Formats: sequence, C-alpha cells, structure tokens
Amino acid sequence: MKRFIEGADRTQVSLLRECVDDYVAEDNPVRVIEAFVEQLDLREIATSTRWEALPRFAEAYGEDHPDTARALAQWGKLRHKQHEYADAERLLHCALVIRVSKLPDDHPLTSTTRLNLGRVLTAIGQLTEAESLPQQTRVVLEKTCSPTSRELD
Repeated sequence: MKRFIEGADRTQVSLLRECVDDYVAEDNPVRVIEAFVEQLDLREIATSTRWEALPRFAEAYGEDHPDTARALAQWGKLRHKQHEYADAERLLHCALVIRVSKLPDDHPLTSTTRLNLGRVLTAIGQLTEAESLPQQTRVVLEKTCSPTSRELD
C-alpha cells in the first residue's frame, strides 16, 4: 500500500473555507459573545485573579509553608518570563525567605530560588545584589544534585 497518491497536485484548492468567520453568519448570536470577549483585557483579568488567589493559597497552607513558597517561586518565574521584573523580584524574594526559613540552606529548591532571583536581578541591572546568588547556587547544586537530576522547580 502506498502512503502517497501519485499525480495529485499538492497545490489544489481546499474544499473547506479558510476562515471560521466564513461559517458564522453576521447575525448569529455568537457574534455578540465574540464582541464582548474581544473588549476584555484578559491579561489584566488573569493577573488580578492570581493576585487574589495568593492570599487564599497562603491561608490554606500557611504563609510560611514550603508549598506556598513553591507557588510564589513558580509565579515569580512566570512574571520573569513576562518581563514583569518588579513582580518577579518580589515573589521570588518572598519564596526565598520562606525556603531559607523552612528548608536546609543546601536544599536544591532553596538554591534554585536563589538562581532564579539572581536572573531577575541581573535582568533589571542590580548586578551587585545578583552576583553572589548564582555562585551560592552552583556550590550547593554541585554538592546535592547529580548531573542527571531534574527535580528542581
């Protein structure tokens, strides 16, 4: 059995319409929903929802619980990727404070948080504050993690 049809032109016109808008009539009620969603600032809604979720998360686990630190660190990494450096710095700093107080100083998660905070500080130009964080992280990770370990958050 051959996998390809020989002789069929690959540039043939598609049998289906190119755009979903071509299938939906202009007077269809879904257009009202589409107009409503388009006028929303979804990024702002997501951000405010997350800010509201953090206190609830801390309330459920406790403000100094390692799981709270994990949530703060993960959101800090997300804010770093979104170039929201002030938020990322604050979140990662809070996560680091919790992890230093609750986990051993040489714990891989504490070191990873230091490294991520160092990256944020470097991105915003605070090089003197960021300088020692990657060095501390490297020393700890070399002691505690094998080269194949990927258990860091």
